[in-house]
Amino acid sequence: MRNLLVCVSLCVTQLNGQVVGTLHDGRDGKDYRTVRIGNQWWMAENLNHKTRNGSLYYDNDGKTNSSTYGMLYDWNTAATSCPNGWHLPSHEEWSYLEMELGFRPNEPVSGNNMYGRDEGGMLKEAGYSHWLAPNIGASNTTGFSALPGGHFSMNQFWGRNKVGHFWAGEKDSTSAWYRSVANNDARIHIFYQEKSNGYKSLRCVRDSIILTGRFMGQSSPGRLPKPFGLGIISRLGSNEHTVSFSPDGKEMYFTRDPDRKTFTVRSQDGEWTTPVPARFNGREAIFSPRGSRLLFGDGDIWFVKKKNDEWSSPQKFNSNINTEAYEFYASMSDNGTLYFSRLENRHPSIFASQFRNGEYLEAMKLPAPINLDSGNNFHPFISPDEDYLIFNSDRTGGFGDADLYISYKNKDGHWERPINLGGKINSELRDICPTITPDGRFLFFTRNWEEDGKWQGDVYWVSTDFINEFKRQSPDIAKKTRRE
Repeated sequence: MRNLLVCVSLCVTQLNGQVVGTLHDGRDGKDYRTVRIGNQWWMAENLNHKTRNGSLYYDNDGKTNSSTYGMLYDWNTAATSCPNGWHLPSHEEWSYLEMELGFRPNEPVSGNNMYGRDEGGMLKEAGYSHWLAPNIGASNTTGFSALPGGHFSMNQFWGRNKVGHFWAGEKDSTSAWYRSVANNDARIHIFYQEKSNGYKSLRCVRDSIILTGRFMGQSSPGRLPKPFGLGIISRLGSNEHTVSFSPDGKEMYFTRDPDRKTFTVRSQDGEWTTPVPARFNGREAIFSPRGSRLLFGDGDIWFVKKKNDEWSSPQKFNSNINTEAYEFYASMSDNGTLYFSRLENRHPSIFASQFRNGEYLEAMKLPAPINLDSGNNFHPFISPDEDYLIFNSDRTGGFGDADLYISYKNKDGHWERPINLGGKINSELRDICPTITPDGRFLFFTRNWEEDGKWQGDVYWVSTDFINEFKRQSPDIAKKTRRE
């Protein structure tokens, strides 16, 4: 049997740009609105399934509260009350939802466990039909339609029309997470408590994840980076990077640390497989422009060739590229020129080797302004026509620990002063490992950080509209424009 993430059929439609559907609960015949956010399906209403024990209506008034606010559940009941094919969302699944809304991977807390800026408002039903004023920031741009069902604790009911508490998975054997949104705040509150303490609302999430269509069915980003493949490619607690798609869009490679392994996913009959380790040992695999080679490294630069839809055994580039130093992260132009990183004396720099008469020439270190002695410059991605180079650097003047830069080759064949991709793409974290999709439409990169001595990171993607816009800012282009 193929290793596929199987998708259960669901009646879906588009509504105001949102992908929505209907869930039928065969246990009691109730229907619920559902909405797709990222690659997850969420109930867009509070669960309203009455159980023999462990569930309550607010104020014990089912006639008033049932159809609108659903039931309140204790932890043990909530854990087993979702319809078949759906489940109580975990803390991680809530985190993926929040990242889709714009949470940073390591979102800092503000005040009393309040996170973000307006993400809670993006979840809340707008208006005052069910929320008391002021219902700050409520826009419901996600279609999640969070409702203020209140909660039950210390033998009394609290907060209907003011607050919505939603179970969010197990923290440990005695405590559980929950999320909270309130009428007087646009942010999301993240708490945990003893499992035995209280009753809360429940929004179920679908077991299966949608993995169909180009780019694994992900909604295309605009000019602001969006996380890619949350829960599938990008996972909490690990560091994913170096995404590369084949020219036909049916094969993708990425690296996951601390596994230090390259993984691959493939599109078969319109469905994407789950990630499996590649058949070679090495990291940071990147396709050549025509897809005939896959480059990767492990201290030396290697490649495999494709023949009859199969990859060859790994081959190592010659000594003009591989030395006693540590070589890594290679990309190739359409004419075969190889750009890669070399680590010497713990200082990474970018090198290039030209392909002439069937062999690679001695690799040369790119001069300033690409490589600067005052900073680390590495992870180069060269365009197929070799007209621009994207790389990351920690040179002064950036937004974070490492930023993404672009440099254009001028008419004399020299690389111009690199341009920082700006604060909409770069962040206060490390933004590294750039690749461009074969169709030229999207930039993929990784945003990572160190936490408790361990590197964590997630893959992001963004439109490449910036490439032509920044080109008009490059010095040589500007001079040419003035002359004309």
